[in-house]
Amino acid sequence: MRLIYSITLLGVFVGAVLWPTLSQATHVRAGEITTRRTSATSLTYEITLTAYYDEIGGRDAAAAGANSYVICFGDGTSESVTRLPKRLINGGTSSINTYVTNHTYPGPGAYTISVAISNRNDNTKNLQSGASSTIQFFVSTTIFINPALGLNSTPRLLNPPLDSGRVGQRF
Repeated sequence: MRLIYSITLLGVFVGAVLWPTLSQATHVRAGEITTRRTSATSLTYEITLTAYYDEIGGRDAAAAGANSYVICFGDGTSESVTRLPKRLINGGTSSINTYVTNHTYPGPGAYTISVAISNRNDNTKNLQSGASSTIQFFVSTTIFINPALGLNSTPRLLNPPLDSGRVGQRF
C-alpha cells in the first residue's frame, strides 16, 4: 500500500512539474486614443488606438497577443478592432501599433472611449514592486460632441511617448 501511495505521489509531482503553463510576456509601454470627426452631416468619428510595445523583452506577446483589442465607445457599445501592420522604431526595440475603426454616435453628449490591455510593461518603477505586469494598462479619452463645434477632433501627439531615464545621467 505504501508503494502505491509513493508512486501516486511521485506521479502527481512529476505531472505538476511537466504540466504546460500559460506564460504571458509583457509588452505594453504606452498608448493613446485619438478621434477625428469624419462627416459634417453625421456624428461619425474615426477612432484610433495607438499602442507602443516593447519588442525586446516582450517580443512574443507583442507579436502574437496584440492582434486585436476591444474598444469601448462610451455609449454602451464596443467593438474588437484589428491591428494594422506594426512599425518598428528605436532601432527595432519598440513598435507602434495602430488600431483604427469608425463609430457613429447616437447624439450630442460626452463619451469616454477606453481600452484595457493586459500585459503592461514589466518593472514600471512608479508602481508597486513586481506588480506592474499584473495591472492592466488602461487608456481613455473623453470627447464632447456638440454640433456647434463643427468637425472637432482630439489633439495628436507628434512624438512617441517613450522616454528612458538613466541613473547618473541628465534627463
